[in-house]
Amino acid sequence: GRIYRLRGADADVAVALPHPDDLPGWLERLGSPIRWQRQMALRRVVELADRTTPQRLIELTVSTEEDVALGALWALAQLGQLDAALAGQLLGHPLASVREWTVRLVGERGGLSPAAAAQLVELAGRETDAAVRVQLAATARQLSVEQALALLQPLVAAPAAAADNRLPLMLWWAIETQISQDPAAVVQWWNDAIGWDSPLVRRELGERMMRRFAAAGTRRDLLTCAALLQAAPDREAAECLLR
Repeated sequence: GRIYRLRGADADVAVALPHPDDLPGWLERLGSPIRWQRQMALRRVVELADRTTPQRLIELTVSTEEDVALGALWALAQLGQLDAALAGQLLGHPLASVREWTVRLVGERGGLSPAAAAQLVELAGRETDAAVRVQLAATARQLSVEQALALLQPLVAAPAAAADNRLPLMLWWAIETQISQDPAAVVQWWNDAIGWDSPLVRRELGERMMRRFAAAGTRRDLLTCAALLQAAPDREAAECLLR
């Protein structure tokens, strides 16, 4: 259906926007309460950016106003100014949405340096916000096998992971993606680094891991199933695998 906005006959409906070339004015509009104005401001800031703009945007990222901080972050990313040092600072931002978007933007660039990957692992070990943890799991799909498994480990081990309504499947999606890249490395990681004390492993991941290899049906995959079963620490863990 249609959506109508009612106003008085004598209401002022003029919209005062900055001049098209007024970079400071558009920087201020990054925090506008009106969405389309924020979107227009982001576009104009990127188009008008000069050599001083990145530093001004970096200063805005420390804001505790979500729209301001996110607008500045998105502009920096479009300008190619979201480097490892700045990303590391923003991963400690007090706003969860800024941390979430930083993780997403860093992951989408691909080819993470060891230092950048270590920053994500550190964040995964301390992060309490559900949306950020889900984004970390999504980002793990875009990393190399070694970096992805290191990032997934603290997410799987987190006590709250099993109670989250989205994270378990996101984690499995990331694990399955890496199985397609290097199944031997994932199985080795599973046997050496994944603890069966985790409720998430017993409730969700164990049976999915076994089903993934059993469904493939090749001799190698079936031998992997046998190895997973043999490595189970107790009868209950074995039963989890055989559900």
